[in-house]
Amino acid sequence: MIQLAFIENHYPFREFKWIEEGKIIETEKGKKRVEIWTDKETLEAHIEWREKLAKETDSLTDRMIQTANGDKAVETDTGWLTLHDYVDHPYPVTSNIKQTGRFLGMYASVKMDNNVGHTDIANWQEDALFLRKFIKVKLKQKGLIERLRVEAEDRVKKAEVLFKEESTEEPASVLSIESPSQAKMIHGRMYWENRGKSFQNKYLVLRSFLKEWVEANGTGELTHLLDGLDETFSLREQKGRHLLAAIVYPHEYISFMNWLNEAGESAEIEERVNSLRKEWDIMKTLTERIAEWIREPERRLSNV
Repeated sequence: MIQLAFIENHYPFREFKWIEEGKIIETEKGKKRVEIWTDKETLEAHIEWREKLAKETDSLTDRMIQTANGDKAVETDTGWLTLHDYVDHPYPVTSNIKQTGRFLGMYASVKMDNNVGHTDIANWQEDALFLRKFIKVKLKQKGLIERLRVEAEDRVKKAEVLFKEESTEEPASVLSIESPSQAKMIHGRMYWENRGKSFQNKYLVLRSFLKEWVEANGTGELTHLLDGLDETFSLREQKGRHLLAAIVYPHEYISFMNWLNEAGESAEIEERVNSLRKEWDIMKTLTERIAEWIREPERRLSNV
């Protein structure tokens, strides 16, 4: 456990008090969050990411607070310690849908000096071979899983066409997003809290955000979110096809089967199958809505 005195010795605040021991500190400059990093390469990537996110999006975000010596991290016996502003007031994303979409587009456009993490949207060849294998385990849901496997094979082919046709974009990764609730508010502005640890292909990160959005808010305002996203990420060009490819690709099925191959006849199977079906349906809905949104300007022109 990190001692409060250790933090006091390195940071230029006068008052220190644990709100949540080892995690949240109260200072005369507000609440601060403690993070511990065990891998220096990951830490350095996060420092670069947060600096670029603030600079390239002009957004408030939880950058590393400098120590009294001007450093952005302090080495400890167990790794490196960083300190961050802590904001607990949620940003009203559902009341600021287009603004949230604009931020999301800028987020996906941040460019790291060196790509880290997974830069491709899929393991095309490896997954294609994986999906050709029939289900061997004996489960009462086997018929459903086999039907989804056949559909998943078809989805891979469709995604490959969407992604590789006229593809000139360099693969790039951004920090993963766990939830739209990472958007906080301070002084009337969005403050973005970086919770993700891994760097992933930007289209997979957008896919994850849109899934969480639909799960929490439905599809009623999805077009407004896409309108905002398009203002900073040009979805009606090649990027829209690549986003569709990431959504069409059956990541949820492949993730489920990887789990099933490890777990076998687990007691969790019913819950896992239900989760698979739920995400499968969300991806289908997203595909239809985004494809329809992309085609909308053409439809309007044809009616003129």
